[in-house]
Amino acid sequence: MHTKTYILMFFLIFGLICSASALSVDVDKARLVLRLSPGQSSENYLILKNTNGVPVTAELSVSGDLASTTILRDSSFEILPDREKYVYFVISPKTSGTSETKINVRYSTSDGQGQGVSVILVVIATGNSTLEDNSNSTASPSSFNFRDFIPDINVKLTPLNLMYLSTGLLALILIIVILYLFNVSRKLNKLRMRK
Repeated sequence: MHTKTYILMFFLIFGLICSASALSVDVDKARLVLRLSPGQSSENYLILKNTNGVPVTAELSVSGDLASTTILRDSSFEILPDREKYVYFVISPKTSGTSETKINVRYSTSDGQGQGVSVILVVIATGNSTLEDNSNSTASPSSFNFRDFIPDINVKLTPLNLMYLSTGLLALILIIVILYLFNVSRKLNKLRMRK
């Protein structure tokens, strides 16, 4: 009786693990700091990578302090599985000071499943024009590449990979507990038979 229950629980949990999936698109930067002069324009880009097995449609919008002076080259497009898309934008502050703008990326599949992510652009409008990431590295806007600031690491800890890893670990712990309980109940049955 207990064996059937354990087998049923195993297949139920295994089915839940296999059906758990999330839509995921990688963005190369979550935050970008730009140093510009008031009135100066800077063209930059983000890289969106489709890490799903199905095509996704991306829709971009701009919000925040410089939304009216930020121009997206493409605001809607499709990304095929395991492909990346360079998203170019031009931003230009009108006055001095620090401002925060977001490029909002909404992506969805043909069946309606969708997610969203925002890239934060912090623009510091002063006398000099340089471009930097969070580690305060600078480069000229025309030669800037986000990949220059990312070390080559083969392990990608995307939210989807973390979800699979944690689900797998929980399933492994559950299997160990089930096997332990099965062995304990078997030993108790042997002791009862001896009496």
